[in-house]
Order: sequence, then C-alpha cells, then structure tokens
Amino acid sequence: MIKVRDIKLAHVAAVVFLIWNLIALSGCSVFMAARQPDYKDLKVLDRGAPRSRVIAELGAPILTEERDGRKVDIFSFKQGYGKGNKVARTLFHAAADVWTLGLWEVVGTPVETIASGKKMKIEVTYDENDRVEKMDYIDKNYVLKGGRPSAIAQTPSGEKEHSETEAAQNRVAAAETPQEGQPVTESKVATYSEYYRLLYKTISHAVVKPDGAARGTVSASFTLLSDGSLEDVQILESSTEDTALRNVVDTAIRSSAPFPPFPDDIKAEGRRAFTVTLEFKN
Repeated sequence: MIKVRDIKLAHVAAVVFLIWNLIALSGCSVFMAARQPDYKDLKVLDRGAPRSRVIAELGAPILTEERDGRKVDIFSFKQGYGKGNKVARTLFHAAADVWTLGLWEVVGTPVETIASGKKMKIEVTYDENDRVEKMDYIDKNYVLKGGRPSAIAQTPSGEKEHSETEAAQNRVAAAETPQEGQPVTESKVATYSEYYRLLYKTISHAVVKPDGAARGTVSASFTLLSDGSLEDVQILESSTEDTALRNVVDTAIRSSAPFPPFPDDIKAEGRRAFTVTLEFKN
C-alpha cells in the first residue's frame, strides 16, 4: 500500500528533477551571463602605475615593442562587468527559465550574446622604470585627452577634429586592412610601429587551432632579416601545458614567412627580434 508520505516525497523529487533539468536546458543564457568578461579597472593606466600592475589587470599584451628606448605594450581585451552585475544576471536568467519552463531562452540568449562586453585595444608606453608614461586607444573613435580616454570632439561644423593620434590610427587601420584581393606590400606600412602590427595580423590570420585544444595564451619571439625573411622562432612562455597551442603558434609564424621588408626607419638594422602573444579561446 502506497503511503501519502511516499507520494509527497515523489512529488518533491519530481519538482526538483524538473527544476534541475530546466536549468540544464536553459544553461545557455545562464552560462553566458556567468562567463561574461570581467570589468577591467582602467585606473591602472594612470601615469606612474607599474607595468606589472597593468598586466595583472589587463592580461598579457598581444604585442610588446620598443620605441626610442621606451617599452610599449598593446593590449586587446573586452571591457566587461562587475561580479555583482554578473551574479544578478545569472540568477535572473535562471529564475526566468524556471518560471517560463525554458522559453525565456528565446530572449535571454540573444540578450547575453549582444551584451558580451566592449572590445578595446590600448597602447601603453612606459618610462625607463617600466611605469606608465602615456596611453592611447587604438580606435578611430577615441583619442587621448588629459591622460585618460575621451570621445573625439566635434567641431562646430560637425566634423571630427583631426590629430596626430587619429592620423596614426588611420594609418594602422589601412595597414591592417588591405583591399580585398590586393597583396600587402612594403608601401602599405611606413613606420616600425605599423610594420609590427602588420606582422601580428598576418600571423593571427595564419593560426589554425586544432579541435579540442585548450584555452590560453602563447608568447613567441622570432627574428627577421631586413628583407623580411625568417631567421628563427622561439616559444617564450605559455599559460597552458597544451603543446598543441605552442605548435600552432610556431607553425603560424613559419608559414607566414617571408614577411614584407622592413620599413625605412629600421631597415638599417639588418635584423630584429619581435615578440607576439596570441590568445586562444574556445
């Protein structure tokens, strides 16, 4: 004979099972909200801040170079959300999924896809003591104002003010985005900085990540001769023990060679070592 107590326990178990399955089925928006990029405190870019603090907050730079005896890092990241915001969104999606029997995903997933953080690229120059000297946004929609980012001002005529920063950004964009079907040539880059960015973009496009490879970053150093030919490649460090990612970076650099010849401002050196850091995401 079935007891009332057993029936109640069965009902409770069924409800718990249903809720857990609904959460599992609705894992898309819930998971996406929890995995949104973290908020980056850009106060670490204030003048005088140590480089170690900048890297700890923004992550490993995608490029590191030297200009006029000064170290320069280029960071690429997504400006995300604080922990409180992410927790609130995660709980809201979970509750909405349970309340609507999973139908909330029709709305929740697109919302989290769109609100996935703002992509930012920043160039930081350090002094001789590896402390922040200045920073620039590598984005044609921003210029540096008073040491902190600011939207480009509008003139009375409604046209954007032109500056050396904006002109440099436009040259970089031109170097990074050749016309379709048109090969990148030496004339596309005029300075060492533009040439460095072109190397990074060329190598990035040559990366073929194998299925199932881990997430992480890999830094590599490679030496080029002035004619763009590759002399050697060395993997410096990796955030993962997955040797597949190291091999991917090594292969990408080698397969991208030969590169365009050096621009005039470094051609006399004969050879130069470059460092790139590539980030892999699932």
